Amino acid sequence: MTGVEKASMLLLNLAAVVERANQALLPAASAEIATDFGVGLATLEWTMFAGALVQAMAAPFSAYLSLRHNRFQIIAGGAIFWAIATASVGISTSYWQAAIATCVNGVGVAIAGPAILSLVADLSKNEARGVAFGWLYGVGQMGAILVHVLLTLTGSHTVMGLRSWRATLICIALSSILIGVAFLTLGNDPRAYLAYSPTGENVYPKAIDSGGAEAHVEEFIQGSKLVLKVTTFQILVIQGILGRLPWSATVFLKQWLILVGFDHSAASYMVSFMFIGSACGSLAGGWVGDKAAIWSHNGRIICAQFSMGLVIPLSAVLVLGLREDTEFLWTYGSVIFFLGFFIAWILPATSWPIFAEVVPEELRTTAFAVDLAVEKLVSAFPAPFIAVEATRLFGHREMKAAVEEQVKSDSSTLGKDFFACVSVSSVLSILIMFRLCSIYPKDREQAKNLKALAAEIRALEMVENWNDEEEDKVWDGGWENLGEDDDDVELTSLLNTERERIHDQDIT
Repeated sequence: MTGVEKASMLLLNLAAVVERANQALLPAASAEIATDFGVGLATLEWTMFAGALVQAMAAPFSAYLSLRHNRFQIIAGGAIFWAIATASVGISTSYWQAAIATCVNGVGVAIAGPAILSLVADLSKNEARGVAFGWLYGVGQMGAILVHVLLTLTGSHTVMGLRSWRATLICIALSSILIGVAFLTLGNDPRAYLAYSPTGENVYPKAIDSGGAEAHVEEFIQGSKLVLKVTTFQILVIQGILGRLPWSATVFLKQWLILVGFDHSAASYMVSFMFIGSACGSLAGGWVGDKAAIWSHNGRIICAQFSMGLVIPLSAVLVLGLREDTEFLWTYGSVIFFLGFFIAWILPATSWPIFAEVVPEELRTTAFAVDLAVEKLVSAFPAPFIAVEATRLFGHREMKAAVEEQVKSDSSTLGKDFFACVSVSSVLSILIMFRLCSIYPKDREQAKNLKALAAEIRALEMVENWNDEEEDKVWDGGWENLGEDDDDVELTSLLNTERERIHDQDIT
């Protein structure tokens, strides 16, 4: 990796820190925000639900922009956009102002997120892609940890006359603006400056500045259709929806720890252990995934199944096996740490690297954007219902006023809810992954053959100044031949067919 590429990776990791901190603050400070605005937990969850819907709808826009623009500029625009929205939440004087700004904030995150992931995929090699994604995920989790620590230390105090959560939002907004400026001035998108190389790396079917708006929209639609036809992609999206449920269950975790008997500060620190564990686990999982991929074609899949298999007993030990006693603080913290450690494996070790392998390189942003849109859209719906259930169990009543029997009953019910959410999603994820064992190798070979076809088309274009109309015919014809039910299609034959047709037209 060159010095420019290392600098680019550093910028991408810094952007992940700010982005993750931005997304973690609202859930982490939900109690304080609800108190300041005089709304209930369910109302706040409906706001986060609306923000997730906006994020889902805005994600495809990132894919559209990445087809024709420098992705570092896209990330810079997204960072500045969410910075303005985040600052607006911090200075809002009413709940509705904060709610609208929260929804707008999702647009910036949706634009930047897929571009960040696709750049990491482009800048890393196949054999080290898991580690690269592990660093991105792990460093990003440090942003969430920082938010939890700051809110725990400041509590109900004020910073320069602002409530702690408002001051934290302002700091995140300022950091986001700095990141945006750095991306504009220092970022280097390999796609923008390296359209073709003889080794077949960084080969794209069309020039970045070609065509008008109508052609761009058509290409975006065709690319999205191609991505959605990949069976491996479909399965991983379903698994990703299930994989979000354990993180949604952390809404239960802090309140459950409080019901067990830990004070607010201790409960916050122990929830932070889960994020620390996930930060460490992402690096370990990415490394294990890379090694497993060398050992077996399905090594990444086995890695994901192993990690999800360990999550089930760990969650059972946490909520059902440990004695509800505050003297076991470090025992609780250790189990929570390893729970986060293994939950974090699946994205850097399996899902993200496989996304980068089963679609053409120029469609990686599209793949990540469609995945984000679908997962956000589906996973957003449980949030309000989780809030209603949480309110039903413990509401806003004072813990001191609750009788001991009621607290124990609430604790047991909430713990079982947490275990059910984690274990059911883990079991389903393991079962779904078995389907990938036969599908993933075929889809990966398809993507390699498409890349070979793109390389040949680009070589012919450079040598013979091939016109765009002929190129479009080949690519459109190639995509049309990839039918939804034609999983076993041999794209090598498609390549040979196109080569013969080109020869007959005296292009070669």
